[in-house]
Amino acid sequence: GEVRPFAPAAPLDVPPDFGRVEFDWAASSAEQRPLSESQAEVLHSCLKPFLRAMLSGVRVQLRLDPEEVRSQDAPPGCQTEAPAGGQNIDAVVSLSDDLTMLLLFVGGVQRAVPMPTIRSARPPEDAGSQRSWFL
Repeated sequence: GEVRPFAPAAPLDVPPDFGRVEFDWAASSAEQRPLSESQAEVLHSCLKPFLRAMLSGVRVQLRLDPEEVRSQDAPPGCQTEAPAGGQNIDAVVSLSDDLTMLLLFVGGVQRAVPMPTIRSARPPEDAGSQRSWFL
């Protein structure tokens, strides 16, 4: 993967025009209506700042499900009781310059995830208590 120096990341700001995008985010690409020229322009105006931010790095919280969390005091492979609600991990995500990798920075460690291997991204189960997908 591509190694970048760790730089201060910013939260992801939602562009004002994002609310005007007529897109069914729950539907697959094959199920989407074709975008009108004006909708394509609105989407393009939202994607430019998104890509700019993602190339620089964005602060996020990753959610580990309870079965993915183990006590930090437990030796590897040791089964311990996980927190009932799982655990949030502060991270920074960015995109590689060629947009082929999602770069995750957590606790000083970087991991490169090839974009084709990402199946989905979703908001927290209780999205009403969160500001957005990205914090």
